[in-house]
Amino acid sequence: MKIIELQKDILEETYNIRPLTRNENGDVICYQCGRVAKEHCYTEAGLREVEISGLCEECFNKLFEEDEEDEYE
Repeated sequence: MKIIELQKDILEETYNIRPLTRNENGDVICYQCGRVAKEHCYTEAGLREVEISGLCEECFNKLFEEDEEDEYE
């Protein structure tokens, strides 16, 4: 095992930090849906979030959709 792979495993297991997955073009792949993240982002904030969380805007919004619905009930 290469040292970098070992470091990635330690980060993920210890801190639940996943390194961004990129395709051959360097595009971030959403770790939730597996699609090219920038193709499913519609705002500047969404594009920035991809680089932070590794989630496309659609998946990021779905994570918090239920929380927002509960807030208004």
